[in-house]
Amino acid sequence: MVDAPHIRFYAGVPLRLDDVTVGTVCILDTEPHQLSERELQSLAYVSEHVSEYLALSLKHQQLMQEHSFIDDTPAALIKWRYNMALELQYVSANIQSLFHIPTDALREGSRAFEDFLDERGRKELNFLLSNHLAGVASSEAQFRILPPKGPERWVKLLSKSFYDPEGRLENIHAMLIDNTANRYFEKRLNEANQQMRLVLEASGLGTWDWNVPSDTNKINQRWCELLGIDYANFDPSLYFWESLVHPADLKRVERELQQHMAGETPAFSTIYRMRHKNGYWVWIETYGRVVERSESGEAIRLTGTHRDITEKKEAELLDALGALFYAVQLDKARMDAETLMRHIRSDDMVARLGGEEFALILNGGTQTAAAAILEQIRQDIQQSVVRVDDHAINFTISIGALFIDNETAAYEDLEQAVLDHADKALYEAKKTGRNKIVWGE
Repeated sequence: MVDAPHIRFYAGVPLRLDDVTVGTVCILDTEPHQLSERELQSLAYVSEHVSEYLALSLKHQQLMQEHSFIDDTPAALIKWRYNMALELQYVSANIQSLFHIPTDALREGSRAFEDFLDERGRKELNFLLSNHLAGVASSEAQFRILPPKGPERWVKLLSKSFYDPEGRLENIHAMLIDNTANRYFEKRLNEANQQMRLVLEASGLGTWDWNVPSDTNKINQRWCELLGIDYANFDPSLYFWESLVHPADLKRVERELQQHMAGETPAFSTIYRMRHKNGYWVWIETYGRVVERSESGEAIRLTGTHRDITEKKEAELLDALGALFYAVQLDKARMDAETLMRHIRSDDMVARLGGEEFALILNGGTQTAAAAILEQIRQDIQQSVVRVDDHAINFTISIGALFIDNETAAYEDLEQAVLDHADKALYEAKKTGRNKIVWGE
């Protein structure tokens, strides 16, 4: 160069990073030189070392940026290096702010990460690291951290191992995520589920959960107990349930189920009969609802309960029969009274003793005449009909009679003695076939 700086000599080799030329490593002088081959080779070596240094410096800068990024995230990073044994290579600074574990103690090696775990946590961590040593590429574990200061935390650890081309383990990277909130909600959910199970067990309710697309019905133990079915032998298909429903109830129940699945009713609530394993019928009250639908509105999942109301239905039936019996008894009592009234005379006496029992006193006359009156009463009642709705009901009457002559009538305490003898004759009439007259002695 004719002007300053009057350079008379230049020798350089390319400077490359990741196979890209980014500059040169050169020698400049104001005096001319002639470099030997050895000197040129040394210059090339210098260029290679500078390239390696710049590459390492760039990687270090990128690594520091990554670590800085990790330090600002809610997850801590731990790295183990394998050199005949696993040793802690790196731990992110935020492990102290997230989990109250002293970072310096881990980096200096005065404390191990395992020191801050309980016995179960150490077993979980050792099992995870052993899997990586055995060739498992990724794994995860959950355990508690017990810091020297601060509250214990539940941690979810996600790990990945890296191997050399020969398959030898080089290092393990792990992310630590605070899982305390999730564990809290899981615990609360498990407690709620346990309480629900206890309530269902105490109430005697069977539960069912039907997945419509897969035709799979999940039930609890109580559902099977209501029908005497072994839980292990339960068939989860809809067909199995339909096969147990009483034929007289099946079409109605299917119609009500389809109406609810179509959204026409707010709930699937109905009562029907199901066949017990021993052959008899059990009255079941079921209540369920669609809890999941597709985007097009089709029912995907239904859940509900079963309750055995057989005793309730039998009680209702007994009440209905009792009401019918009471109505019939009233009609029969009225009919008996009307029949008696047609046959008694002005000086005869009639009284209702209770229920459907009457006492009749015929004054005067012979036993033969009294027998004729009683027989006429028996025949009239036998021929009478009581109608309830569209049903005709016939009745008969049993009579216990006792004849008292004038001499006997003078005895004291006669009334109770007469009733006792007549009552014995009445039960004899019932015992020997009913619809007859039996005379007492």
